[in-house]
Amino acid sequence: MPAYTKWVTSQFQLAKDRYIRDVDSNEQIWQRIYPQENNMPMVSPSGKYWVKMRFMGKERLIEIDDRIPCDFRSMGLLPRTSNLMELWPQLLMKALLKVYSYKWYQADGHFDQEIGDGSIIHSLTGLIPEHIPIKDF
Repeated sequence: MPAYTKWVTSQFQLAKDRYIRDVDSNEQIWQRIYPQENNMPMVSPSGKYWVKMRFMGKERLIEIDDRIPCDFRSMGLLPRTSNLMELWPQLLMKALLKVYSYKWYQADGHFDQEIGDGSIIHSLTGLIPEHIPIKDF
């Protein structure tokens, strides 16, 4: 697995283990994926999914599909659980990548740099992160 996948997986695991839920709706992170059945994401017949996330101060519905990028060995590049039939971590990651690869376009048609750093926990739960420099320890 790529290095970033381990870090993202640890963020998902933190939210799951600590029962961190959305600050407004009290939903668990996988309950923010649609379509749903019995408060759990279900397989979409159309292959389209929507994920509720916070971005740039607002809650937004991010549309994604179920195509997962793979390496040359046909291994998925996104975080996953030990249950290979469980898609929710991969769908959450795909939505995060879509949100945080947003670029500002200038009037002349050229694009500026990507919008800075994002917080996975904030995007999924609304909790505001506090960045503490390591040198302060």
